[in-house]
Amino acid sequence: AGVPNAGVVRVFGESGGVWSEDTGRTIGNPAGAQANAYFGTAIVSESGNADNAALYIGAPGAGVVGQGQVSYVVWSPTGNYQEVLLDPSQLIAGDRYGGALALRFGHLVVGAAGTDVTRDAIRHVDAGSAYVLQDGRGQNAVRVEPGAPVLNGWFGNSVAMGMALIESRPRS
Repeated sequence: AGVPNAGVVRVFGESGGVWSEDTGRTIGNPAGAQANAYFGTAIVSESGNADNAALYIGAPGAGVVGQGQVSYVVWSPTGNYQEVLLDPSQLIAGDRYGGALALRFGHLVVGAAGTDVTRDAIRHVDAGSAYVLQDGRGQNAVRVEPGAPVLNGWFGNSVAMGMALIESRPRS
């Protein structure tokens, strides 16, 4: 019955108060059916028009044993889409990039709760981080780390973007 935990995103539309699935817009992982990719763990929308929609979709288990990825999906008026993988080059196995997403004014925040942070020669495993993509497309990514990293802190496990970057650490 398919690849376990690969993930899929389904799009629904509303017409006359009735919501139904748009079967022509089911999105699978662009890296292919990979077990435990968890594609669709986090989703944010850049625009709300069903004929001209753009989504960012996180898959924190994709890549090299949980390195993670984010897909950028754009629909044209004909319903086609394209996917571009966004992943900073410094990611390693277990970083879980794409586990949380937030978007505001073209700035995309991507949580990577599994990243290790080294501070004062001490390695804090799974302290976590978040990446702010200034243009929302993967260029000019700035890594944000916790001010006081802790072992298994999971900084970036949940993110929001308002007038400031907001994150939570459920394991701190």
